[in-house]
Amino acid sequence: MARSQSSKSKDVLVKPHGTIQSFFNGTAKVKKKVERVSCPVCKRMVEMSKINNHMDSQECLENDDDIETVTIKDTNGDCVKDTNGEDNVLTSVKRKLCDIEDSKPVEKKVKIDCEDKSEDVFNDEDDELIADLFHDDVSNFSSSQQSNSSEKENFSQPSQTIKLSRSISYNPSQFGGLHNLSPSPDAKVIHSGTKTAAQKYRRTPTKEKRNLFGGPLPEMPQHDPFTPRKRANPEYVPYYVTNFEYVIGCVIDCTDDKNLFTDEELDSIDNYRSLSLEARKLYVRLFNRKHVWISNDKIRYDEIPDIVKSAEELNKFNFLELKDSLDDLNDLLHLLHAADVKILAKDFNCGTKSSNKAELVPELIKMSKRKSGFFQTANTLESKMVKKGKSLVGACCKLNSKTRSPLLRVLCLWGLNSWWESREEGGTPGTLTSILLTNQGHVTYPCYQINRVAKIFRNRDDLIAFEESVKIEDRIEQAVMNKDFEVGYEVYKDILKMYEEFEEDYIEHVAGLPVFLQRYSALAVIIVGLSKAVDLLEKMKNHAEAVELLRRLLSNRVLDRYRGYWYERLSLDLDSHLKKPEAALVAVEAALNDPKVRVGRRLLLVQRAVKICRTKRYNLASELERFSCRDDWDCPTVEDLPTVNISGKMLNREGLTGKSVFQVPESIDTGVVTYCSVEEFCLHHYSTLGLAEGLHAEGAVFNSLLGLLFWEIVYSPDVPDAFRDPGQALPLDWDSDHFYQARKEGIDVRLAELRGMEREELAREVVDSWLKNHGVVSLVNWNIFNSEERLRLMVLCFDPVSLAAVLERMLVDHRSTRSGLPDLTVWDSGTREIRCVEVKGPGDRLSTKQILWVRFLNSVGVGTEVCHVLPLGSLGGTNRSPVKKKSSANKSPNKKNSPIKQETSGSSKSPNKRTSGSSKSPNKRTSGSSKS
Repeated sequence: MARSQSSKSKDVLVKPHGTIQSFFNGTAKVKKKVERVSCPVCKRMVEMSKINNHMDSQECLENDDDIETVTIKDTNGDCVKDTNGEDNVLTSVKRKLCDIEDSKPVEKKVKIDCEDKSEDVFNDEDDELIADLFHDDVSNFSSSQQSNSSEKENFSQPSQTIKLSRSISYNPSQFGGLHNLSPSPDAKVIHSGTKTAAQKYRRTPTKEKRNLFGGPLPEMPQHDPFTPRKRANPEYVPYYVTNFEYVIGCVIDCTDDKNLFTDEELDSIDNYRSLSLEARKLYVRLFNRKHVWISNDKIRYDEIPDIVKSAEELNKFNFLELKDSLDDLNDLLHLLHAADVKILAKDFNCGTKSSNKAELVPELIKMSKRKSGFFQTANTLESKMVKKGKSLVGACCKLNSKTRSPLLRVLCLWGLNSWWESREEGGTPGTLTSILLTNQGHVTYPCYQINRVAKIFRNRDDLIAFEESVKIEDRIEQAVMNKDFEVGYEVYKDILKMYEEFEEDYIEHVAGLPVFLQRYSALAVIIVGLSKAVDLLEKMKNHAEAVELLRRLLSNRVLDRYRGYWYERLSLDLDSHLKKPEAALVAVEAALNDPKVRVGRRLLLVQRAVKICRTKRYNLASELERFSCRDDWDCPTVEDLPTVNISGKMLNREGLTGKSVFQVPESIDTGVVTYCSVEEFCLHHYSTLGLAEGLHAEGAVFNSLLGLLFWEIVYSPDVPDAFRDPGQALPLDWDSDHFYQARKEGIDVRLAELRGMEREELAREVVDSWLKNHGVVSLVNWNIFNSEERLRLMVLCFDPVSLAAVLERMLVDHRSTRSGLPDLTVWDSGTREIRCVEVKGPGDRLSTKQILWVRFLNSVGVGTEVCHVLPLGSLGGTNRSPVKKKSSANKSPNKKNSPIKQETSGSSKSPNKRTSGSSKSPNKRTSGSSKS
């Protein structure tokens, strides 16, 4: 960020580290840590920010006696020369990205003209800025009040110490920011843990580089960092061009997807390949930017010395449109600067009083649609605006949509699962990003074999229809998000028309595909669009039409995973909005008879039936008796679950955003108070009960154990079409019924093995898989355990039979059971006691999936309970707890210094409970209370 030299006097005394506010107002002097790394060429220690210049300098070149030089030849057999005219180019030796049997790596000392391997795609200025904004030095934090009065700062000993828990230290912005957490300018703030949110985006150690896939396709290109000397070399092919052309080669030259392109489109791809290197650099750079008109003054790349010449070459082959082709008023207005938009509005007497560009643009567009007279001529008001606007805008360009479309399609076909990342019109798929992260070593995907059997697109028409359906589905999504109901309703009618025009043979083709591949069809995308139109119609208060559309969706045979949602909305609209309780009960009964309606959705519908039948004015009590006689009737409630209520001091958050923050006084140092999240507050509570180890990981614990124990089955090559594309972290049939059905035999055998294991054997299996596959992108969360020993001690607390039952429920129907797992997992390694806890803060309620998970875990022997945290009030604030103060006569001896007040479940109701009376549930634990 640029700042004038006079913005801060040199003799002003400031803190060594300032707050975020002081950083931006110029009153903070920040000492940046100088990070030194080892040069990969000469092994000297060099400052990280100067590593590029060092490797290009003579100092580094003087030590290349034992360096192996590798010569790279282009397709014509000519050596690629560097800027000094030499034939040899110093580069790194490619390493195999996939493990190859019976091969040993050859150790070579190679001069690498690149940055340190730990370097990531962000530059040093980014890292320094992030370091300043997220600096977590323990002893030098100063509040914004201190920074704003730096000339009169008092360096006396602080009167109070605030210790931030790990979650707040990691990302303070989620809890309102440090400036809102500091109670006074004199408070000293201490951070916990070693990681911050900033480090998520900073350099990490390079992992083993592996191919994205196994199979007959060419090997993944090695990443070659773009150093300053390479930027200055006009003949050097940068990594982004290499990766882009690698994808083209895979799709066009190595697969039958080439048949989905016309001869004209293939000629266009050949024309790209025939462009000069400078033009190809410019094209790929623009291809990765948003597909809009761009001013030439915003196109600056060091490696392209003559951008004008390259643009003219692209224009010659119809890859680029220049200013003369700009004739859309909307594009023109968004391209103009705010001052030019104001001039345009003034010249055409735009009636709005606003001077903001965001408000002027829609007014000008609306004005351009008006009829200027009875007789229409070619010289309309819109054309006049375009002519005037083009006189105000400078040179600009935009990629030609006609030639861009085939290349965009190539990237999408390279990885269909990444197609969904490019659903926003004008965006590009994450294909190039995944390649870059992989061959840089930042991301490691599992090794698997691509096995394509099913033919998703019968011909090119199917592919084009899929593309168009993705675009129109995105349009209705944007309309709903922006609350543009008129436009959204028109798009809905267009989607409905497309749905009605699908031919029967195409519907049969889609229905015949494996269920997990149906989503890549135009029919499936249109159905998703209609499902979003239900939300649109409901927000427009057009509930009758929404009901009609829902019944139509329920009659189709594709995307059955949405059936529970459709039945839920249908019963809600019929009951609450159209006041037709009998029809709503019919819909509920149909849903309960549908095998595709499961778990949480099923319980929601059961609760809807109970609500309707218990409404006195409907007089439908007999219907509830009929429903309750069903063999599959199941309606668990919150009152049936083991529950404990605890209380503690919460910061007063009135008028502030962010999560709740609780206070925990230190047991040793009374002058220190720890600020923590509601989950960490509960972890502290359970540590006082003897469960010293704990994780706030929700479903990551059981999902990680599932991935580690079933790794070989998940990535089995025996299931056709499960792995069709590079860069898959999971098989395509994951989260579908097909996953279990296709692997039922292997899963059942593995579950039987787990049930027969001793705890030590089970822990050994988990740790072995952890060490073997650590860091690979998968179902496993590698960050929740800081060591394999901690993982081993936790697994030892699980009974193998109980754990196998939990994993079986997830494997059979992972889509329905992947959410709702308890927040906390706490255990005691000595006694091997383990407990799962669902935490509910002030105002939170249990979801249906959470209710079912808590009940199931208890039924299979994994102790689980719901912990409601009730606030007593903030420091110096008023008492905000709905719980009456208890007498201190029944203090628990093991919680003498605990800040947590544990209430009797029977006498202190949770905010989630609506029942009256003082009778205690037999499942709820009762304990003494203690004041903090």
